[in-house]
Amino acid sequence: METRSSSSRKQIAHRWGNMLGRELTQTYEIGVHTPIRFVLAPRLVVYIVRLQDTRSLDKVLKLGEKLAMLMGAESCRVSRRRGDITFEVSLPKNEWRYINYSHIKEQVKSGMWLTLGVSTTGMPVYCKVTSPRIAPILVAGRTGAGKTEVIKLAIHELLEHNSPDKLKMVVYDPKYKLEQFHRAPHMLMPPLVDTQDTLDGLAWLMYQMNGRMASRDFPYRIVMVVDELLKMMSIDEKAIGATLGELASVGRECGIHMILATQRPDRKHMGAIGKANIGFRLVGETSNTTEATLAAGIGGSGANLLQGRGDFIAALDDSLVRLQAAMIDNVVPYTGDLPLMPKSVGSLVDALSSESQYTPQQVAAGMTMGIMKLKSHLSIGQDRATRIRQYAVDIVEELGELGYILQQ
Repeated sequence: METRSSSSRKQIAHRWGNMLGRELTQTYEIGVHTPIRFVLAPRLVVYIVRLQDTRSLDKVLKLGEKLAMLMGAESCRVSRRRGDITFEVSLPKNEWRYINYSHIKEQVKSGMWLTLGVSTTGMPVYCKVTSPRIAPILVAGRTGAGKTEVIKLAIHELLEHNSPDKLKMVVYDPKYKLEQFHRAPHMLMPPLVDTQDTLDGLAWLMYQMNGRMASRDFPYRIVMVVDELLKMMSIDEKAIGATLGELASVGRECGIHMILATQRPDRKHMGAIGKANIGFRLVGETSNTTEATLAAGIGGSGANLLQGRGDFIAALDDSLVRLQAAMIDNVVPYTGDLPLMPKSVGSLVDALSSESQYTPQQVAAGMTMGIMKLKSHLSIGQDRATRIRQYAVDIVEELGELGYILQQ
């Protein structure tokens, strides 16, 4: 039996569809090849149009704001999907429907798959954290876009579908938004919340990556979730940027993966990680078209026209899919003991550096950077960068003997 709400949504869709057809044919003299179809999405009406003459394509793609004003809608995002034009018109807020994780749970995949929500056509949208095309994942959008809900759902799924001996997690959570997961048995170390712990945690991940690359063997996968990426970068922009860039480009080959969240995509900071290293992008509402382009990696995404609160665009290569992210309620906080922090490498670096010609800062940089990045970071010649790098590698080898690398 149809509810009053669904009936109301269909009435709105039919009324707007008639307006859309009339405006295209009469006002803008744009021929439509077949009758206009529509799909009711959780918060949108999606109209699908096939044009008679593709010469009018550029004109149609610029009509979003005018059509939204005509229909009395908040926004209208116009895009091309194969041979069709889609008009995504936002429904009134009192007609919105939200996707609860429990409603799609039977469709959820296991392992390292994430179920993000449903597309505008009602199909579930998945991504696999460990896929070379996907990793690392960027979640971007202004305050209120729904990033935290997406991150919580991702962590919940990973913990639920992977045992602690197969998956370990590292969480950068300076605002304690993810506190319910801090004591999960999968956590490799306590949440990274201050400067020193963050630097030590990243250094430890670099040691792990170097060791795994050498041995080509790893007993478990590691997923690092970073909430507030720009806050992490502000600790030490050059060093953190270089470390994240190397983890993004090399880490996925040895079982280390990242999910990075940021409120404000910034060309300066995003460039430090590198466009080529970001695989899958989940973009929520942005403040303007510049941020939309930086977040999605391509122009014309229309992320600045999104409605927030879980309204996202999934971007992979040049493909864009709009989706309503699922929400998860009542995540029961884990109550186990906090994991121990891997021993700080700071004191060891200071001690060993005091016996050498290199400063602790140079040695620490040598542990986390390759020769070319080290050369640029320290503004030194290649010979000296090579010597510092080799000295740092020798220290890394000593860490295992001294208990500073915890291999589980």
